[in-house]
Amino acid sequence: MKKIIIISAVVVLVVLVGFFFYSKPAMSPTTTENTGQPGITPAIPGATPPPASAPVMGKGRVVFAVTDAAIGLENYDSIILSISEVRVSSQSKGWVTLSEEKKQFDLLALKRSGSIALLADVTVAAGNYNQLRLAIDKVTVVAKDGTTAEAKLPSKDLKMVGTLVVNDGQTSSASFDFLADKSLHQTGSGQLIFAPVIKVETRNNVGVTLTSNLVTFTEGAVNTNLTFGMDESGQTTVGGGVDAKASLDVVGDTIHIVSKGEADAGVKITAKGAVDKAVGEGYLTNALSVKTVTREGKKVWLVIGLKGLDIKNIYIDVTTGNVVAVE
Repeated sequence: MKKIIIISAVVVLVVLVGFFFYSKPAMSPTTTENTGQPGITPAIPGATPPPASAPVMGKGRVVFAVTDAAIGLENYDSIILSISEVRVSSQSKGWVTLSEEKKQFDLLALKRSGSIALLADVTVAAGNYNQLRLAIDKVTVVAKDGTTAEAKLPSKDLKMVGTLVVNDGQTSSASFDFLADKSLHQTGSGQLIFAPVIKVETRNNVGVTLTSNLVTFTEGAVNTNLTFGMDESGQTTVGGGVDAKASLDVVGDTIHIVSKGEADAGVKITAKGAVDKAVGEGYLTNALSVKTVTREGKKVWLVIGLKGLDIKNIYIDVTTGNVVAVE
């Protein structure tokens, strides 16, 4: 009898365990299909995927610097360049202001010492930038005899097209080598004009050593190595600049490129008259340069200047003073 009771108890226990096991809901299997990661179920075709996290934009360091490799300026003791703004531009971000700190650089002192001076040390979003821009407030020139004069700038906006590559967590550099001997011009009356000629070099993944606002660059990949020049109308281009052999004058606040033919009997309108015509009648807001050129076989004054933010060319007949073309 006791044996029958034990067998019955075992049977009941087996039945209860089986009932409990088969009544539980089935568990989803763990899979590595498509993902290669255990515990992640592959996406169901047609289902909306979960939102992805927004990518984090990296940042890099950029060191801007100024130097000068001028030659042949024995008559001058100092050329002091005042810079008040540094900007860069990219297609995605437009113009970005990196520094508005006003700094002065004695170009000839930098040449004598062979030094490179710090302009700005900034952090900027990683990416490729395709333009660099400096705001030059003024240029002061000190002669060997101690006399000081402010040189006229064709434009205070120095804009250069070149590549600056900034990598996440890395350092890039942009050095501006002002060639003062090619930038400084003197008019027949002794007035000075500073039309910057500047060698620009940019590098990425560069080594930088700073010592008392002086910079040393080492290694790095060169992205830009170009020489730019500003002409008499303030336009900066690769290989540009004011002709070293040009005869220069300043009419009011406008740079005058003097040509030999201006003394001809047929020239009734002066350079000043042409500038007054272009500005006085509203063709230009501000005249930057004036010179005689030949257009369609006739000698005319070409007055280049700004109308708002746009550069305009105004052609004026040297005999009648009539405006013959606006471009």
